[in-house]
Amino acid sequence: MGGIISRYYIKNGGQSKIYKLITIASPHYGVRDLLNFASIFGSAEESKQMQPNSDFLNSLNNPIDSLVPSYTISGKTVQKNTCFSAPCDCVVYVDYSKLKTATASMVFTGDQYEHNSIVNQPEIAKQALNF
Repeated sequence: MGGIISRYYIKNGGQSKIYKLITIASPHYGVRDLLNFASIFGSAEESKQMQPNSDFLNSLNNPIDSLVPSYTISGKTVQKNTCFSAPCDCVVYVDYSKLKTATASMVFTGDQYEHNSIVNQPEIAKQALNF
């Protein structure tokens, strides 16, 4: 969620303080439909805000989705039956994690790049530093 929070900050007054944004596995356009079940566990408002095309995400992504030079890093797992309709990292669809106006985007493929472990991979840190 760091990428979403960072973008919210940039859009709401922080743009002059940030010269580059690098996000890793951020759900810029929402999370997998199946994950919206989290509202059962007391986070209904947050789940609603992270659904694709929610008012919150539409506001964050319009008129453009990035106000500073931005770079996205995404993971794509190869596990069977984790992503029902499109490539994802078990939480975020690859297409939902790429900013449309990003300067560059990288997708790493392999089960080690699933959502909860992608930041632990040394090649991810290396790529972030190269951006």
